[in-house]
Amino acid sequence: LDEGLAAETVLPPLDVDGVTRLVQGMLALDRPPGSLGRRLHDRTEGNPLFVDAWLRGAVADGTLRRTDSGEWRLGDGSAFGDAELDASTLPDSMRAVVDRRIARLDDRTRDLLRAGALLGRRFAIADAAFVAGIDDPNPAVAEAVRTAIAQAHGEALVLTQRPLVEALRADVPAKNLTAWAARGATRLTADTDRLRRAELLELAGEAESARALFETVGREAVRGIEVTAWQGAIRCARTVEHRRTALTEIAQGYRRINDEEAARESLRQAIDLATSPPERLEPALQLAQIHNLHHQPAQALAVLEGLDAHVDGLARARLLQGLGSALMDLGRLEEAERAMREGLALADRRSDYLAGLLEVNVGLARYRSGDHQGALHYYERAIERSYADGVHPARRGAIIQNLALGNRANCMHQLGRPDEALQGALDAENHALRWGLRWEASRHAGNRGGLLTDRGELDAAVESLGRAARTAREGGRTFWELAFLVLWLRARRLQGAASSALQPSIDRVIARIAGYDNDVIELLAWSELTCVALR
Repeated sequence: LDEGLAAETVLPPLDVDGVTRLVQGMLALDRPPGSLGRRLHDRTEGNPLFVDAWLRGAVADGTLRRTDSGEWRLGDGSAFGDAELDASTLPDSMRAVVDRRIARLDDRTRDLLRAGALLGRRFAIADAAFVAGIDDPNPAVAEAVRTAIAQAHGEALVLTQRPLVEALRADVPAKNLTAWAARGATRLTADTDRLRRAELLELAGEAESARALFETVGREAVRGIEVTAWQGAIRCARTVEHRRTALTEIAQGYRRINDEEAARESLRQAIDLATSPPERLEPALQLAQIHNLHHQPAQALAVLEGLDAHVDGLARARLLQGLGSALMDLGRLEEAERAMREGLALADRRSDYLAGLLEVNVGLARYRSGDHQGALHYYERAIERSYADGVHPARRGAIIQNLALGNRANCMHQLGRPDEALQGALDAENHALRWGLRWEASRHAGNRGGLLTDRGELDAAVESLGRAARTAREGGRTFWELAFLVLWLRARRLQGAASSALQPSIDRVIARIAGYDNDVIELLAWSELTCVALR
């Protein structure tokens, strides 16, 4: 989704007619099924998975059955009608549907499926039998397939519905849980099973082994899964050091899924657990970075305060970069540049990534102080770095280069070279797209839209700024969403758009700034809204 290769669609629940048609289609009925559709809609709130679960269960347990002539009847043989099902046969919740289906199984089948669910939604029959201590699983397999709780795939079973997994795990008797989890952990050896194996080790009481495996998965897992892994590591941590490490690491996972508030809270907890400045450094740097990204420099500075006297080398360079960013946003440009140039001297030839980042920030300090030629010098240095330090992935170096490319375009604009500025913004956008940097590409599109507005190319400006605002909103970048939306309003105003046509966007800006505490964006927004109102 973040790379723009897929779109997310939120489906609304089905209405009564939708549920009725679903029931009619699943049962192959020629006519609507009496009041069943309405009554199922009332209980399921239109959730199609819920409806599907109840119908499958009703057919499996005989509440609904099909005659030889193809007609559907109730279990007692009576036909459908408006009073065909009393309330007791209808589900109160999805879990109630699932629990009823599990309760109707015989003990052996239930044990096989409980053990299998501990292993995952898909599990080897032999592994589940080993965990549950069942010598001959074949009768249980046949029963599970007959009741449509599982489907057979060669030597494996797959539970037909995801809610069955959690329900069966919760149904494991407490007296069996520890032993079954320990046995299950021995059967999950594939790399793709490591997260579940760690969870089983935790259930088996092997906290230290579970923690170590959770940490391994957390460092290697894809986005989203890493959060689950680090949550497990936090649960299993038995020392302050392990807990602090896990809290710091999970924050990065939260940020990748755009849950910045959870990231902040994890980092605050990690800082509270630190007993020395070096231990406090990593979570403090991350928290300060979040504050800086949200244009909260005073909070960033407060987090980092007092650490500079206790770290050296690359750690000090990273700290100086964070301090410099906060000082720069506070308008203390000389202090900011001094801090970041000291950091650059420490990082140069030791970390291309960090040195390039510091060069970009020194350039930004020069830019804000009005020295656009000096800023251009530092941006060029950052662009020319190889970023082959063997520590950071090439993509991280590309992010720094891309930032420098965009800032160089801004310098060209300030130096009175508009054609080079516009081409530079386009080059930066194309560079970002080549590296899959969707957010950065949209930022350059917004910059390009501003430049096009200044040149009077308003149609192209409106398209570019609208695209940038949408991408910023999707990525949770409120500051930039509002900035691009305000610039879009300006371009539309200059096009001569009627106020009525702009009203939905005006309302959105007003609503967004009401809940966003940032003086810069508020001033920018109200200035443009005033221009629209006075037109």
